[in-house]
Amino acid sequence: MSTQKLHEPGISNTVENTEAHRIGQFERLKTSHPGTVTLKRLGYRIHGTMHATTQDIPDCITRALKVAPIPKNMNPTLHYGRRLDTCHNIERIYGNSSYTWYTDAANTSTGGHCAHNPIQQRTITASVLTSPSIEAAEAAIALAVTSSQQDARMNIVSNPQNACRQWASGRIGKTAHRLAIG
Repeated sequence: MSTQKLHEPGISNTVENTEAHRIGQFERLKTSHPGTVTLKRLGYRIHGTMHATTQDIPDCITRALKVAPIPKNMNPTLHYGRRLDTCHNIERIYGNSSYTWYTDAANTSTGGHCAHNPIQQRTITASVLTSPSIEAAEAAIALAVTSSQQDARMNIVSNPQNACRQWASGRIGKTAHRLAIG
């Protein structure tokens, strides 16, 4: 209730924003060896760091891979218009292409990953148990990559920033790696 009253006059620097920023920085630092060293030096305990369990993406995939700039985190309530505009722009640019795949991961007891191409009316799903949610998102992207490798070009639209960063860095989790190379 008090947070809502602060939002009414336009005040948006709340504890939630500060915490979201802290978590974002922590997650970003966790994805690299120097970042992990820094976090450990500051006294943080790191569980399931990505650099320890990742594998290189094969060159044939990385050469064809281009990751577009990732939009900044936007609060779903405060930045509803910006988020909607971003979605409309992505749909306008990539929506009518038969090379566009949309990926997502679901948190289920069996682990669900999905890649969908609405133009070709193709959906590919897999159930894989993964520990961190970033590995599930990476696996969903890997499904799209494997289904499109024979195509000359592909656009993959995915939401989790960390998964996009991992693919951009050329290192992904073991589950996604197994899916990507078969």
